[in-house]
Amino acid sequence: MASLSASLLSHFLVLSLLLCVAVGEYPKCPGDTTVYHFVINKYYDNLTQEQVDTVISHYVDLTNYDSRVMQFLWGKDLGPEVEDRADGFQYGYLTTLCSVQDTIDYLNAPFTKAFADEFFPASEKAIAINYVVNHTFPGKGYGTSGKCGPCNLLLRDASI
Repeated sequence: MASLSASLLSHFLVLSLLLCVAVGEYPKCPGDTTVYHFVINKYYDNLTQEQVDTVISHYVDLTNYDSRVMQFLWGKDLGPEVEDRADGFQYGYLTTLCSVQDTIDYLNAPFTKAFADEFFPASEKAIAINYVVNHTFPGKGYGTSGKCGPCNLLLRDASI
C-alpha cells in the first residue's frame, strides 16, 4: 500500500507540473512562494453525467469567491488507452495559491467547506495534497549532477 501511495503521489506531482507547462507559464505570485492544492477523485458510478457536471461547475465557481486563487485547472483522465495508471481516478483539479497561509485560509473558508460537503459525498474516492512548488532545476538536468539517468537512456534509445 505504501508503494502504491508513493507511486500515485509521484504521478500527481508530475501531472501538476505538466499542467503548468501545458498552459505556457506558471501563475505569477507576488512573493517567492507558489502553493498547489491538487485533488483527484472518482465519482460514484450511480451519478449521472449531469450530476457530475454540476459538482465540477461548483468547484470551478469557488474561484469566484476567493481572490487568493491565482489559477484553477481541471480535466478528465484520458483513460487506459494513453496510460493505465490512474487507479480508477477520473478527474484532476489544480488550484494555485500564493502562500501556505492563503491555502489554509482557502481550505477553511465557509464556501470551500460547503463545497467539500457536496464534493466528498459524491466521490467514491479522493486524494488531496498541498505542496509548495519548487521551480529550481539546477544544471542541464535534474538534481545537482546535471544528469537524469532514466532521461538519458530514453533520449539515447529514441535517438532524439
